[in-house]
This record gives sequence, structure tokens and C-alpha cells, in this order.
Amino acid sequence: MKKAVVLILLLMVLVGIYYKAGDYIASAYVSEVRLNLIGVSDNSVVFRMSLVVSNPITLDVRYAPHNLTLYYDDHPLAVVRTSSGVLAGGSKNTIVYEGRIPMEALKQWFYYHAARGWRSEFYIKGRIVVQFGPVKAPIYVHSKIKEVSSNPFTEIINREFLGREENVGYYKLQYPSVKFSGVTWDGRMLRMKLTYINNSTSPILVQFPTYEFRANNITLGTTVTDSILIPGKSTVESEVAMDTQNIEKFLFLHFANGETTVFEISMEGAIKYLGITKRGKIFDIKFTYRTDIFSR
Repeated sequence: MKKAVVLILLLMVLVGIYYKAGDYIASAYVSEVRLNLIGVSDNSVVFRMSLVVSNPITLDVRYAPHNLTLYYDDHPLAVVRTSSGVLAGGSKNTIVYEGRIPMEALKQWFYYHAARGWRSEFYIKGRIVVQFGPVKAPIYVHSKIKEVSSNPFTEIINREFLGREENVGYYKLQYPSVKFSGVTWDGRMLRMKLTYINNSTSPILVQFPTYEFRANNITLGTTVTDSILIPGKSTVESEVAMDTQNIEKFLFLHFANGETTVFEISMEGAIKYLGITKRGKIFDIKFTYRTDIFSR
């Protein structure tokens, strides 16, 4: 009889904790979530997740092997798994999970994240069944891990890339500078708003400039735009849009290199300074941008 009473009381305690928590698990039980990259294998990103779970009662309880699901907003991204273990009474306990994100699922998240202004939230959902003797009770986990809000191109926005100078005969020619006023990506098209700055007194014709966007030496997109005439001592605004390609290769290398990517944006094309010589002289121009970004 005493044994039955003890089991009933224990069940009431566990169920009481479950109901008391409400949104609970995020605040009462799960106090910390950490994600760590392990590597890339079989066209998937392998990672480890550590869940810090508090057990407020003084009794040790066991948990069975179980799965949890990693979501971004309302979209499932990966399933994480762990073996059985014990939640020590009256203390915080760390449960370690391992999971795989297929490259196709990662690509879909990348498109989603980019199309929504580089903003998304990660959650972990599921349940942990704890047990003390014959008594079992579920702990429902619905915890926000983190909000990701990053545009990998912010480092070049509102930054002017100076054109070089070159001596040609008696003339010192100044190539036009380029300033990026906005770079966005909707998951398919890379769009760059830029301003050409002509510091020379002579008009400059930029003939069919070619733009190329690379990540870890993989070409993501290339496009050619119409010629642009820039009057002397003036600026001209332009917009470039290009289809992106090879996203899977980019993501694979991004994680294989320890979540580090070197992005490059280059622009090159023939330019003609009008009025400097009778026949006009054609020069090559190339602006190249390199920096470590999106390395998180």
C-alpha cells in the first residue's frame, strides 16, 4: 500500500511539473542549447546538440533513447538522437544529441533565410520520457535555440572601392570607383545596387561590364550588363541582377571549411575615355572584393 502511495505521489509530482511548466520546458527545464559542427559526411552536415535540462525534484530519473526535431520557423530541418541516461535530482544535466542535415534541406533553409531578409529562428521540439521505477512521464520540449539575422553582404554596403590610376603617355587616367549601396539575395537572384563615381573631368564609357560572384572559388553567378556612360565629375547609379548556381557546392564547402566562406564580387570590362585621344583608347578595368563573411 505504501509503495502504491509513493508511486502515485511521484506521478503527481512529475505531472505537476509538466503542467506547471506550460511553455515551461523552455524556461523551467531547458536552460541552454548549444550546436556544434562535427563535419561533413555523405552529403550531409553532421552536428552535435547539447541540451541543458534541469531536474528540480530531488530524485534521479532515467530517460529512454529518443529523438527531437530541429526546426527553422515551422519547417523541420533535422532529427537529433540520443541514447538513454539519467537526470540527476536537484541539478542541471546535459543531454548530448547527434544529427545530420541533408544538403538539400540545408539548401532549402538557405533559400528561405535569404528570401526573408536574412532572418530565421531555430527551435527544438519533441518529448523526453522520464522514468522512476515503473512510473513514466513525458517532458515536452519546445525551446527556441536562436534567431539568426545576418546579411552576408553588409560588409560591402556603402563602401567605396577606389579605381586605380594609370599613366598613359602624357595623361594620368583615373578609373571610376564603385560604391555598393545595397546587396540582396532572394534565394535565386543576386541583386546589387551600385554607383559609378567618375573623378575624372572626361566622360567615361564602361563597355558591357561583366560581374561575377564567387564563394570559396566556386562561381555562383555571372552576368553582363549594358554599357554605361558616366559624364565627367559625376555619378551614375546602376543595378545588377544575376542567377545564382552551384549552391550545393557552396554550402558543402562552407561547412567542410569549418563554416568559413570567402566571398568575391568582381567587375571587369573595357572602358573608353572620351576626348582624351583622337581615336579614344581602351583600357581594362577590374574591381575585386574579398573578405571573410558568413563565417558563423
